[in-house]
Amino acid sequence: MSSLAAYRRGPNAAALNARARSLAAFAAFATGTWLGIALAAPLALIAGLSAGLAGAAVVVPRRLAPAAFLLALLGLGWSNAAWQVGTPGTHAVAPRLERAEGQTLIEVEGLVRSAPVRRSPVKGAMHEVLPAFLAPADRVRFDVRVLAARTHTGAARASGLAAVSYDAATAYLAPPMRAGDRVRIRGMARAVQRPTNPGEPDFRPIARDRGDAFWLDAGDGSTIHLVPHPDQASRTRGMLMRWLDTPRAGARRALEAATPKGDAGRLVRGLLLGDRADGGLADAFRRVGLAHLLSVSGFHVAVMALVAVLAVRATGDRGALEPLLIAGAIGAYMLIVPVRAPILRAGIMALALLVSDALGRRHDRMAVLAWVGVLVLLLRPTDLISIGFQLSFGLVAWLLIVSHPRPDTIVMPETMQDDPSLIGLLRRGALAACAAAAACWSVSVPLVIYHTGAFPVLAVPATLVAVPLIIVTMWLGALLLIIAGLVPPAAAVLGWMLGWPAGWCASLIRWIDNLPFATLHTPSVSLAWTIAATLAIAYVWRRGRWRSWAMWALLAATGIWFAIEATVGPRLPGHIEARVTMLDVSDGTAILVERGGDALLWDAGSMRTAVGLRTIPDACRSVGAPRVPSIVITHANLDHYLALPDLARPLGVERVIMGESLPRAAQRDPDGAPAFLLAELSRLGIETRVVTAGDTIRLGDASLRILHPPAGFVPRRENDASLVARLEPMDENGPSVLLTGDIQDEAIAMLLTGPESIRADVLELPHHGSARPAAYAFVDRVSPSVVLQSTGPRRLDDPWWDHVRAARNWFVTARDGAVMVDLRRDSTITTRRAR
Repeated sequence: MSSLAAYRRGPNAAALNARARSLAAFAAFATGTWLGIALAAPLALIAGLSAGLAGAAVVVPRRLAPAAFLLALLGLGWSNAAWQVGTPGTHAVAPRLERAEGQTLIEVEGLVRSAPVRRSPVKGAMHEVLPAFLAPADRVRFDVRVLAARTHTGAARASGLAAVSYDAATAYLAPPMRAGDRVRIRGMARAVQRPTNPGEPDFRPIARDRGDAFWLDAGDGSTIHLVPHPDQASRTRGMLMRWLDTPRAGARRALEAATPKGDAGRLVRGLLLGDRADGGLADAFRRVGLAHLLSVSGFHVAVMALVAVLAVRATGDRGALEPLLIAGAIGAYMLIVPVRAPILRAGIMALALLVSDALGRRHDRMAVLAWVGVLVLLLRPTDLISIGFQLSFGLVAWLLIVSHPRPDTIVMPETMQDDPSLIGLLRRGALAACAAAAACWSVSVPLVIYHTGAFPVLAVPATLVAVPLIIVTMWLGALLLIIAGLVPPAAAVLGWMLGWPAGWCASLIRWIDNLPFATLHTPSVSLAWTIAATLAIAYVWRRGRWRSWAMWALLAATGIWFAIEATVGPRLPGHIEARVTMLDVSDGTAILVERGGDALLWDAGSMRTAVGLRTIPDACRSVGAPRVPSIVITHANLDHYLALPDLARPLGVERVIMGESLPRAAQRDPDGAPAFLLAELSRLGIETRVVTAGDTIRLGDASLRILHPPAGFVPRRENDASLVARLEPMDENGPSVLLTGDIQDEAIAMLLTGPESIRADVLELPHHGSARPAAYAFVDRVSPSVVLQSTGPRRLDDPWWDHVRAARNWFVTARDGAVMVDLRRDSTITTRRAR
């Protein structure tokens, strides 16, 4: 049959009706789920309303029954989300911790859900040159289902999911644990807190959806103790947990023993076990546009299903039994990978479609997919707001749509579709592979831009090259898991073989990621543009023709809309002259200054080594500064520049401005962090400029005037070499800003006795708020109405500052999160804080 005839045949009328009804049901349930996550409402009222509407669907006139049924589904989705996300358990630990807003010493008792696993932290570009005390250490992590808790008020029944971690270097102090063991742990607990920076996702609904999850730091592991099960119910529950975790633990041991170290091993464990690929590999995959290949999802289940198909068909024709055998193989695969949301979604999706095929009933796959979506949201409501859920179901639905070829396709002319020759078959196969990759990539681009602000330019060629290597790696890995239990010596040979395709794939992705044009970073876009652009791209693939003026007009309109948002969105409102945003980077400094359509970062550091990978770029993009051409590094302390190499590309940094402190430190220690930073800036092609007192830095229609240090100044302490700058007002009476870095006594004395005016309305508190008499006098002389203190909890509400703090707007990142200060054209100042 020709592809034109296949297109015309398509789904029949009954299937289309079932599809429409199912999609409407999914839309109603998803809308209710979103309302349940976003809006607080009495659970009993919503549940009663949805039950009443469901009953009404039975008795109302037939023409009104569909509407009543859809409203009932909306109410069901709302009440389900409100129950799982908005209503904490009576004995839940997490809400009590959230009210405490900090770390709380606690002792919990519960059941280990899975065997402890060693994890490496996310590492920034400067990880290799960090001093030992600052380099993030590996941690051992596992989850505990909490059954009881003890605080300073005594012991009580409790519930929740404790994400426990302790130092991997002292792991020998903790007892050996398996899933199902009952443990008692004492440590510092904290709840999942609200976002503290613009652009940060709110993980609190997800934590509640997982069962009131919270963090528990067990220190060196010595405070973890095995305790006996108190009753038969606890023993039975523990045995069930151990039974479910045994295949996963065995698979992990086999892979860790057989696979190579480095990127190849990280990739194998990511593909087969769903582990996050540390060492920067996961971020490289994300930037290239292939992050979905590293988290076990529909693609991985499909690859394993193909292995099962080949194995079953090698034994002959099994008829209707074949889908059931494949479903059993997928179920076995799901037993060895962690039960996470992407895996659960993919498994349910595949099993539903396979069981539908096995039953021999006529069904529309899109309708089955819609009801699977309802089931997944019923189990995990917060999946709805994740990009993983949106891409998983959206792309599977899209593939089901494009699986019916249309005539005169824009990628495969009809003259090529019926060519029976070998060359024709090869050309069709190559074009089909390219078209499938391009179709999925293009239709997902608006959603990826909306969520991440990244446009993966080379995702299609990277997919075409990487996917075959990944498939070979997964097949060899699956064979290794089977062989490891039967012929253990052979597993080492397979592990050696695994290293080749996995290593090649990882190297390829890192090479593509290092290309300057591999990823374009974009401004924020609206949800309306995201929906419109997705529909426009879908139209092009399904209805577009090369000579269709309507298709080109639609694409042009979408592009113009994006250009308008990208141009107008980042601008400050007309009534705001300048904006200063102090980001929450804990112990460190990162202050974004915007003026006249330009943006500048005053310092870009933290004691958190990965803050430059997402926190600072996402925050800048969220407040309307997707490009920050200039960064000022005040001096040669790590907490002021540690994030710079990681954020340079996402923010489009063109120049780095510094004092004499940083080059001087690099010259003293050619192997140290300052020298590494300067070498990285040179490698990235970023201009560097050294400034001293009297120089100016252009910022839009204004300038930052450097007040300190003078040229050739060598301080007794490194902090006193810090740059100090004043953002000049547009007119004499306008508000001004004084940025001070880490200056201390020597620099403060020079400024207090110098000829320059240091009066300012907004002041960055020197040295993160270090309490010193000289600093008190400095604040009194500057006389600011707004003080910005960037610090961790250690200097929060220091009583030594009480006499200076009075009668001022005093903001501290450790308490307030990020703080935005708007200098208005009417000479007034307004402030907002993240918390």
